[in-house]
Formats: sequence, C-alpha cells, structure tokens
Amino acid sequence: MEYGYNDNQSKLDDIAHFNDFFRDTLKGDLHGSNKGYLNGNNKNIDKVFKLLVGSPNLFDSINKSVNYIECHDNLTAFDRMLLTKTKVDKIKDYLDFGNSIIAISMGIPFYHAGQESYRSKEGDENSYKSSEKLNAIKWNFKGQNITNFKEILKIRKKYLDHYKNPSDASITYNKKVLRYVVEHNGIILEHILINDYKRRKIKFDGKLIFKNKEVNIKKDSFIINKPGVYILLKSR
Repeated sequence: MEYGYNDNQSKLDDIAHFNDFFRDTLKGDLHGSNKGYLNGNNKNIDKVFKLLVGSPNLFDSINKSVNYIECHDNLTAFDRMLLTKTKVDKIKDYLDFGNSIIAISMGIPFYHAGQESYRSKEGDENSYKSSEKLNAIKWNFKGQNITNFKEILKIRKKYLDHYKNPSDASITYNKKVLRYVVEHNGIILEHILINDYKRRKIKFDGKLIFKNKEVNIKKDSFIINKPGVYILLKSR
C-alpha cells in the first residue's frame, strides 16, 4: 500500500499526520485478514526499522508522525486481529507488544481510549451511530498488562531525549530478534523485540528495566518465550 496523502507534508510545518504506514505494518492492512509484524509477519522487517525512527520514508520530521494502531474509526486492534484466526490469549500478547512499540518509537504516541485493556466493539468498524453500550469503554483497568503499560510510559517520559533523534539509533535483525539501540549523553537503551513464541536465550549486559512478559534471568542472560519488548539500560 502506498501512502501518497503524505506527499505534501513538507509544505505543512508543525502539522502532524496519523501514520497509517505504522498502523498497517504492525497489525496488517486495514481491510483484510493478513498478519502484521505484531503477530508474526517478518516479511517487511525493513518497514519496522523505519517506523521505529519516525518513518523517514514519509516525513521530514519525527514530530509529524502520529504513531498508532487503532483510533475511533475502523476496527479496534483487538477486533482486527480476530480476523487472522488468532486465539484471544495470543491477541492480548500481541496488543501488549504493540502498545509497547508505540511507546518506544520516535514520533508522537497515540492510544485510543480502552486500547490498553483490549477494547472490542464486536467487529463494528464504523460505530459512530451505534449504541452507547457498544461504544462504551469497559473500565476494567487492572492486571499486569495495565501495570506494564504504565511502566513503559514512565520509561518513555524519563528517557524522552533518547527518542528525539533518529541519528542516535541503530537497528539490527538476526534470527528474528530485532535490537533497537538509542543513546543519549552516554546512557544507552537497548530494546529487544520478539514477535513469536520461540524459546530464546538472550545474552546481555546492563540492567533489564522493562519486560512485556516474565523472563527467567540468569547471570548474563535471560530466557524469552513470548512476544514483546524487553529494555536494557546501559551506560558508557
């Protein structure tokens, strides 16, 4: 899919745009049942590299990229992933993963109300005229997913300067493990991104400051077996 509506972005100073490239790369095309990076599609990994650093293929400034996977119209991310015939428990893992990617990507993070608790509108993709019951947010904001969501937003806020300059970032991809490293003033954040359930032993140095899912930590390594973002803090 092309995103030609951004062609005039260079003429619109200080105007940000909803980044559909970000949305579709992560959860799959808006209309259809194909999978995106969040639920195991690694065919377009080069696109993931771009969205992490503000989508320079679309915008001349990271401040023009509104990074999102769902908003008020179209299917919620939860309902969209149901089309891929994925089990609900795995969908929840993938959405936790997606919420974390939004937080660590350069640009403007955008979250739809209720997204952090797997909001569903029962497959209604144009609910502006639907019932209040369907559109209501279920205020069940408890659980480890909510705790983790709050924690990664704190990390984003604390290390905001790390997410401002694409030239400070480096990204590598090996054996389906993506490592996204950003450095500012000698402080290094290394983000490890996994989008499957394969058991892996990850060697590391530094301090593990965020994990989407529980890991088994050894002296110089930890075991990952679920998709998510895992953040290491280092210093020079």
